Amino acid sequence: MSRMFARKTKHGDRLVVPGPREVVSALMRRPGFR
Repeated sequence: MSRMFARKTKHGDRLVVPGPREVVSALMRRPGFR
């Protein structure tokens, strides 16, 4: 879990859960999303 959190915090440097817009952006940026 720490690794996932660190990866997510890298995007906005915060532990708060990202909104749906950030989630979609991260999925689209991630390779092999589709």
